[in-house]
Amino acid sequence: MIISEPSNPWVSGVSSLFTREFYRRIRGHLNPGGLLVQWFQLYEIDAALVATVIGALGEEFAHYAVFAPSDHDLLIVASEARVPLPAQARVFEHPGLAKELWTVHVLTAGDLDARYLGSRATLEPLFASYGMPPNSDYAPVLDLNAARHRFTDRSATDVVGLLNAGVPLLELLEPERSRRPVNPLFQGATTFERVENTRLAWYARNFLVWRRGPAPQAVPTQMEKDLELVKLRLIECREPRELDLWLHSAMRVAQALNPYLAPDDLSAVWARLMVTRCYAGLRDFQRHWIALFRAVAARDARQMGELGARLLATQPELTAEVREYLLMAAMAGHIANRDKPAALALWREHAPQIRHASSPAFRLLRCHASLDGCKEDFRAYAER
Repeated sequence: MIISEPSNPWVSGVSSLFTREFYRRIRGHLNPGGLLVQWFQLYEIDAALVATVIGALGEEFAHYAVFAPSDHDLLIVASEARVPLPAQARVFEHPGLAKELWTVHVLTAGDLDARYLGSRATLEPLFASYGMPPNSDYAPVLDLNAARHRFTDRSATDVVGLLNAGVPLLELLEPERSRRPVNPLFQGATTFERVENTRLAWYARNFLVWRRGPAPQAVPTQMEKDLELVKLRLIECREPRELDLWLHSAMRVAQALNPYLAPDDLSAVWARLMVTRCYAGLRDFQRHWIALFRAVAARDARQMGELGARLLATQPELTAEVREYLLMAAMAGHIANRDKPAALALWREHAPQIRHASSPAFRLLRCHASLDGCKEDFRAYAER
């Protein structure tokens, strides 16, 4: 194993440690099956420069996996052989190593899973969308841009934000990934957003399932309001058919729940909403929304694609937030169900009407749907 933790790439000479030529030399010093582990920052840089580094690495290594040790950094593990995943729980049997991991709030194997972004097959379409050449000594993209990005306060932290998308995109695109739970004390919640979001997801789940909800601890006011409204309308049945403002709250609750908990833990939430005395009296489109939330919770790709597409087609007045959620759920469902043409068709129809079409989440979905025309759809970003 070779571990590379260079300084920031704007420091003179450091960017040469992220070039194709450097990776080629490193590869020659690894034993068969050996690993290169390299740190790379996401602050004071943008995603296009991350893409040029990953592109250079991918030119020289057949396999890589990307982890997020924090919301602001990446840890890249590369090898000529397949990267051994998932992380093994037995690392915590070594007292010295376990102690070091505890200092960065990694207490369980699930804490390692929570920081796993994805494999090359999962993430390469995202990085391809930026249309950047591989970083090289002869095309020093990183060296020429790193200092400027530092002083213009750029950020690529939205790449790690894929772990916190409102739909479990990474699980759907890489279904074999491990889903072990994070530590039950939620250590690290203050420094890693996915752990904090998992804590809040458990609170929301128990609020809706338990007869007497848990005591709120540092729960955002908007989440409290959304949970109260969902409970009032759909569990206590206070006029849900006529007063359907609860749909927006239910969508935000689904975004707060579904990406962070396992399907078995989520099933009780949506099942409870579907067995109340008022559920049968809801309008068809209202039931379709709840069915969509349940499908996302179950990672039911076929239902996600069908219901998301149906709601996009039949709801005449959608806010940008709602349209983005439906498009993300429907495209992810179609791709996971191996119906990429349907995902691409939805993108073509609805992408002009959403605000965050160039976000990593939609780049990932668009380019998984088809690499043809992928860079061209996002060319404006690369030309900034």
